[in-house]
Amino acid sequence: MDHDSAVAIDAGAFVNNRVTDYGGVAFVEDCDFTVRGGTFRGNYAADSSGVLHSMLWSTVTIAGGVFADNRAAVLGGVLTTRRGGAVTITGGTFENNSAASGGVAMIYEGTLDVSGGIFRGNSATFGGAINVQDAVAVTGGVFERNYGHFGGVFFTADYIEFYETESIYASLDWAGGAFRNNSGFFGGVLYAAATAQTAYALQDGDGNAATIGGVVYCATDCVLRGPATLSRSVAADGGAV
Repeated sequence: MDHDSAVAIDAGAFVNNRVTDYGGVAFVEDCDFTVRGGTFRGNYAADSSGVLHSMLWSTVTIAGGVFADNRAAVLGGVLTTRRGGAVTITGGTFENNSAASGGVAMIYEGTLDVSGGIFRGNSATFGGAINVQDAVAVTGGVFERNYGHFGGVFFTADYIEFYETESIYASLDWAGGAFRNNSGFFGGVLYAAATAQTAYALQDGDGNAATIGGVVYCATDCVLRGPATLSRSVAADGGAV
């Protein structure tokens, strides 16, 4: 779907679809794509975006629906943004999705705003729920039992590849949400490796765990801002950070 088209999904089931490249259910370019309901289960991309691949300034809004057991071999168990796509998540359930990077979402060249939704049991090597390599803002949502070797929920790193004359530096505005029982090897919630964005506002967390940094692992200089209540975090080294 491309070039100024508009698509809205309110119901239906999209189950066990497969692609050899991008977008197990949909590939969108320069269009509006809205999901308010429906079930997306067991879809697979042999490259990236188990459900949705967003390109070229597309606007994607997810306000509901169930996204479960979707996979991508490389990026974005549910979705990936490239070349300026903008994604807004206000609701929906994202459960048991997986990829090498970004168990739910891989944000390359684009933005993601999360104000609601349930993110449960998703997994990836880099960012159990969200891999941030451009701009992500989180003001709400429930994140629980996600796993990432580098960041149980979030992985932040710069996208050092020239695009429209400049590199992209990751920005995570982590201002809200509930974080429970997430885990990783480095950082039960956040693995921070971005150089331009060095300030993270810690949010309330309970029962998050990692081998190093029960809540946050900083691989570069970072400022952690409160107030926040971090309880029952567990690690071999650095119970919280």
